[in-house]
Amino acid sequence: MRRYRYWLFVGLTAFAAFGLVMLLTTHGPGVTPDSVAYLSAADSLLRGEGFLQYTGAPLTEWPPLFPAILAGASLLTGTSPASAARLINAAALAGIMVVAGIWLARYVAPIPIRLATLTVLLFSAALWAPAALVWSEPLFILLSLLSLLLLDVYRADGRLRWLILAGAAAGLAALTRYIGVVLIPVGGWIALADRRLPRRRRLEGAAAFGLIALLPVGAWLVRNRALTGMLTGERGASTVSLGENLIAVANVLSIWASPLLLGLMVLLLVVLIRRLIRRPASAKWRAMTNLGLSSLRSDPALAGAASLLLLFVLIYLAFIVIWRSVNGFDPIDSRLLSPLYVPLIFLIAMLTAALWAGWPRRRAVAGLALVASVWVLLSLLGTVVTVYSAQRRVVFGAYGGPEWTESPLAAVLRREPPRGPIYSNAPDAVYYLTGLFARESPRRVLYATTTPTYDLELLDAVLASEGEVALVWFSHDERDFRVALDDLAAYYRLEPIVEVEDGGVYRLSARRQGTY
Repeated sequence: MRRYRYWLFVGLTAFAAFGLVMLLTTHGPGVTPDSVAYLSAADSLLRGEGFLQYTGAPLTEWPPLFPAILAGASLLTGTSPASAARLINAAALAGIMVVAGIWLARYVAPIPIRLATLTVLLFSAALWAPAALVWSEPLFILLSLLSLLLLDVYRADGRLRWLILAGAAAGLAALTRYIGVVLIPVGGWIALADRRLPRRRRLEGAAAFGLIALLPVGAWLVRNRALTGMLTGERGASTVSLGENLIAVANVLSIWASPLLLGLMVLLLVVLIRRLIRRPASAKWRAMTNLGLSSLRSDPALAGAASLLLLFVLIYLAFIVIWRSVNGFDPIDSRLLSPLYVPLIFLIAMLTAALWAGWPRRRAVAGLALVASVWVLLSLLGTVVTVYSAQRRVVFGAYGGPEWTESPLAAVLRREPPRGPIYSNAPDAVYYLTGLFARESPRRVLYATTTPTYDLELLDAVLASEGEVALVWFSHDERDFRVALDDLAAYYRLEPIVEVEDGGVYRLSARRQGTY
């Protein structure tokens, strides 16, 4: 009966996760520049034009699976890709809860710890925040967790089919976000570490996993190189040091851990007060702690599962910190690290269950209940506040605010679209708000780098053949890596076609002599 009630609770949390995302996106999902890339590729697929992004160029900076699913869901439901994204991310978050329920059932015996863990996951902003936007993280997290779960089943069962399925899930994860390739060394390590098989069989298993996981994204990268000469779009040298990236990681982890740490501080305060009233023998407390840790060490299955999760966390962290220190892209934040949140919560739950087994039951129940209550309460309060805000027509994402949705310049573009090639300092906004393709206005350097571009020379070549282009400029989107409007006016002849409160449309032609 207890088992039935647990799975009923898992189902309820999955249903609640689905409903939470739908509530948060009542007035539409949040949309950011990455979101526009996904939506434009989905639109392009629905038009039968392949994977094109909002500039009209081939999609290369992002893998194809998420926009392909957006297009498919849009076709099946008869809705826009943005509306389909609500359903996809809601379903992905529900799937995450189901996978979490399965993992906890395998390695966390105490039912209260399972229920508390699922509740924390349900109300964690690290999970529902990405699901409230048109982002690929929820799908990526689901596929990554599924691959880790199948690898763990293979580690316990030893049947090759589980390794093959894990490789397929890892391959789909890499087709969702390029960083999914970090699952390949994780799976390879699991296959090579299986001492039940002879060395040759282990090598064959690792090779099969790697090939299955790498083949889909490898084919996509070959396509990118053939179309654009680049594997994953333009990349430049990072302006952020290794130390700064490590500090960013620590900052995110501290934010995630703050409710837990507050709960532990409350528990510590209670213990200290009790010690003032009745001082317990320190040897007794050490013995209880040792019992808990020895319980973790003495269970090979539990230790192996914990090692699998920890390996994924460490490889992912190492990859993203090193890659961010070499290549310029978005700063390390909760979004980039969100795939680590559930594995870290699993590790905490497994360690807690091991300590539970060694500590006196009454004290364990009281202490853990206190910590879990603080954690769940803070997570719940944050979620309630966010849902309330969403119901007051607050939309997540860069392009959900009134400065974009009520933009006079966007209204002008919808009413009188410019003729010929269009350039803009916010081509993603132009596409999202009007459906028009616009190329990027000249950049000084690549985004988040100091790597110079040849954009001005490329624009000269376009002007030589076209004579003139339209420049759409949003005044509230002055990104410092782009050439400023005043500088463009110094380089080229810039004639206003229409100017409004938040920008204007200009006719750009004929580079002035002696500039640059």
